[in-house]
Amino acid sequence: MTDELCSQGAFYCKNRAAVSRNRQAGERNSRAIAFQARTLQAHERRMNSQQRQINENHEEMKRAAAQSAALA
Repeated sequence: MTDELCSQGAFYCKNRAAVSRNRQAGERNSRAIAFQARTLQAHERRMNSQQRQINENHEEMKRAAAQSAALA
C-alpha cells in the first residue's frame, strides 16, 4: 500500500488489501471455472460420440443376428 492510502488509517489500508486479494482470487476462480467448463464440454462431446458408436454397434449386431436367424 502507498503512504497516501495508509495515511487514511490502518483499517482502510487493510480493507483495501483484502478487497484486492479477494478480487484476484475471484479472477483466478473465474478462470478455473472456465477451464473446468471447457474440459467438461470436451468430455461430454467424447462421451456422446462413444454413445453414438455403441448405439450403432448395437443396431449392427441386431441386424446381423436377424440375418443369421433368417439364414438358419
